[in-house]
Amino acid sequence: MNSATYFLALCIVVVLLYFLIARIGLIFGSLHILIAKTREQIGRGTPVSTNDISLDTCKKVVEINDH
Repeated sequence: MNSATYFLALCIVVVLLYFLIARIGLIFGSLHILIAKTREQIGRGTPVSTNDISLDTCKKVVEINDH
């Protein structure tokens, strides 16, 4: 195999790793918002629902992370 083949294989691996890391970041980001929403609802004593993650909740999570 020549150097062009190695270069092409390296590019493919780098692209696949990039998408894998981005996917893991999305999963952990959504889990973080879900955990924050659940803790907030437990604190208020309301039933926990995973379907109503709103923009306000996202803003609260960002505010909590800033402090």
